[in-house]
Amino acid sequence: KDLEMEDKFKIREELMGEFQSFKKPLTHAQPTSHHYDKKMKHPVEAAHENIMMKKEQKKLKEISVLYGTHMAMRMATERAIIGQGGRLVGKKSNHALQMHMGLYDEFTPQDFLNDPYMTPELPKADPRMGLEKKFGVM
Repeated sequence: KDLEMEDKFKIREELMGEFQSFKKPLTHAQPTSHHYDKKMKHPVEAAHENIMMKKEQKKLKEISVLYGTHMAMRMATERAIIGQGGRLVGKKSNHALQMHMGLYDEFTPQDFLNDPYMTPELPKADPRMGLEKKFGVM
């Protein structure tokens, strides 16, 4: 009888996908499937993540040798705590963690993959200017 239940669970899991139990939305909707989290990454982004992980491990090892293991553990704990905090609404922001890790001093793929939300240019069409032209204020 237990084997039948396990088989049913496996079939159901294959059909529906494995749901993440740690992601529970505030609206009590169905949790999101893990299939949506595994989207393809740009090759440059994947290589950059590997480089960053190796660089971070090397940095923690150096700090451990220079200042003691407690300092490396303290830095890892601080980064874990800072990385937990998030926004209640809106796009995820790891600004504090990136500042703590000194990542704003480096050239990253976000700088050259042209994310439209991170563009440094101001919009060319200003809504206020359009209204001023429409109502003849100018």
